[in-house]
Amino acid sequence: METSLLVFFLGLSCYCLYMGYITVLAILLVLLPFVRPDAIAFSCIICLAKYFRDRQIPYLHITSFIAGIFFLLAFNYIYFGSLLNQTIIAKQVVFHPQRSFLVTLENYWVLFRGKMFLAASTPLFRKIGLVSSVAISFIVAIGLLKLPQLRKSMPLWTLIAFALLVPLGYAFGGIIYPWYIWPSNLAIYSVAIILLIHLINSGSSKIRLLFIYSLVFVVVSLSFIQLLRSFDIGTLEYYHRAQVGKYIKEHSLPTDTLFLEPAGYIPFYSCRNTYDEVGLGSPTVTSYMIRHPDNWWIRFIRDYRPTFLVQPQSILEIQKTYGYRMEPEDTLWFQDNYAIIQEFHYVPGKIFTLSILRYILSQHSHTSYYLYKLKS
Repeated sequence: METSLLVFFLGLSCYCLYMGYITVLAILLVLLPFVRPDAIAFSCIICLAKYFRDRQIPYLHITSFIAGIFFLLAFNYIYFGSLLNQTIIAKQVVFHPQRSFLVTLENYWVLFRGKMFLAASTPLFRKIGLVSSVAISFIVAIGLLKLPQLRKSMPLWTLIAFALLVPLGYAFGGIIYPWYIWPSNLAIYSVAIILLIHLINSGSSKIRLLFIYSLVFVVVSLSFIQLLRSFDIGTLEYYHRAQVGKYIKEHSLPTDTLFLEPAGYIPFYSCRNTYDEVGLGSPTVTSYMIRHPDNWWIRFIRDYRPTFLVQPQSILEIQKTYGYRMEPEDTLWFQDNYAIIQEFHYVPGKIFTLSILRYILSQHSHTSYYLYKLKS
């Protein structure tokens, strides 16, 4: 994921900002939009932080910020034929997000009580998302009230702006995936930890010791939960989705094509030319969605006849997840031209025999995949 690279660039940018590495910061502001388009919002906050810290307009960094946007738009136009990234265009076409003041507030509230300040992305923590957000907000508020020396800390307010303002942009955009929020999530937890450390140092020795042990326990516990989560996701990706791709590679020709929704592991391991159903990397698919909104899926298959289709269980009922059902004549054509050659079901018990590992892996929702092949 590009998220880790974005976090690295943001951390490096903040370091350069407050250590005075002006030239390096200017270069980073040019590069940030290429890491992820939403990094433009982070770049804007960094420029504002530079202004408030120095009390003068940072012309060099504003120019770098604008240059980064210009170069990104120019690259998109040359490569995609559009000023916007293909991923942005595709998501707008697929999800049709509504934008208004009330919808933005509603989306922001959904983020606040869900993903925004989530300590870990597990079923348990998702149930207590609001509690987690309130707890973190309480820690930050108490820390700022009890520690007046930090109220004027520009690095701290920069992190707070990362945590609160960037998700507001997502709330307005209306399309929110969990990994969009991870950099902001990391920023608010960094603020909470900084304030907790200062609060600990300002207390008595007994309270300080209690806080240290409590903080260590929380950090170790969350790290362990993250380790289990990473183990779960990594096992799912490698032993389920990657195996689909490997099977396709072993039973296909280099000239064969693939059409599927879960773009990522399967196309990577299949090493075959791929059209993704959301259109994130396939402008042709997006054009079909625009021209044929009611039956784009079957029309695309009829016209391009991809060799392989990877579909979820809904395909067994000739039911797609995009809000429409194929017409009888389309269903007949599909059944005449494509046949299931393999089914892929994720069964943790076949991977590990240890009961605790099987239990951990069974807690995650899993999708079965059905591999169709074009009949000769």
